[in-house]
Amino acid sequence: MACAAAIFEQRDPDEGSVFAYQSPLRLQSMCGPVEHVFDIPETWRGKYGGALPGEEVRVRFQGNLAGPKVVVLGGISASRFVASGEGEPEGWWSNVVRTGGGIDLGRFCVIGVDYPPASLAGETSLCPEDFAKLIDTALLSAGIEELYAFIGASFGGMIGLSYARLFAHKVELLAVLCAAHETNPMAQAWRLVQRRIISLARSAGRQEEGVALARQLAMTTYRAPEEFAGRFDLDLESQANVGAYLEARGEQYSAEVTPARYLTLSEAIDRHQEQPENITVPALFIGALSDRLVPLADIAELQRRYAGLSELVAISSVYGHDAFLKESQAINPYLHNFLKEISA
Repeated sequence: MACAAAIFEQRDPDEGSVFAYQSPLRLQSMCGPVEHVFDIPETWRGKYGGALPGEEVRVRFQGNLAGPKVVVLGGISASRFVASGEGEPEGWWSNVVRTGGGIDLGRFCVIGVDYPPASLAGETSLCPEDFAKLIDTALLSAGIEELYAFIGASFGGMIGLSYARLFAHKVELLAVLCAAHETNPMAQAWRLVQRRIISLARSAGRQEEGVALARQLAMTTYRAPEEFAGRFDLDLESQANVGAYLEARGEQYSAEVTPARYLTLSEAIDRHQEQPENITVPALFIGALSDRLVPLADIAELQRRYAGLSELVAISSVYGHDAFLKESQAINPYLHNFLKEISA
């Protein structure tokens, strides 16, 4: 099948090529995963004055490209690679977004997004509303004017709430996992310490170590105490093991994420605030009983105040905030039922 207007080609189209486009797409006539690049204008400014010069929004379309469009976003570590594919990076939510999964690739055109910034030298002031607007503009530049569903977990859920408020006429359904209408003060405190670690390390010329150490602290907030207790014993050897685990996670993250990106996205989370009374898109809210970053009580308040039709699901998990990543067997049926009215 011919695919026109490609910026670059990774493999032969008959073998399921991935293409990147800048002009509007005709997905119904395209083959394999497709990528679209939206260059953020130099003049763009966010709600708090943040700028993203030289940055882009990279969007990936996968699954049934002719099917209903479903945006799927995750936490600040997520990428546009939502589902796994042959010869592709492993999808961050591949146990949910797959053929026959809670978000069925055989039925839906799944849209993943890379969050900017990727290469800024310094941090900038953004909020989830800014990302919602950037994603909408990127989708419009790809020729996508409406969505069937917007599904967001963690930071992606915050963006989803903003998107549903701003563009209620463009989306039919909203699913939010492990996110609420505002951030919890304790979670803000944990992130503030992480940012101070990076700032201190940067002033000493050790910024990569700062990112790694901040990530180590973040890992202790993502998981529940029960998960660490089940994985590590209380002896000296286990103390070394938990240290090695945290160091590995920190080193991996610092190799991929710049201080500017870490600080920008962390601060964006803490600027999140939505009024549930102003959002009317029918919604599904999923929270974990063990989540300390986004306590279930906060999600319950969101659902209580929500203006549109909504349902709240609480799942039991030892994985805390990471339950949306780890508990696919619990989550899949709820997402499947939420989306089941549409067939490709």
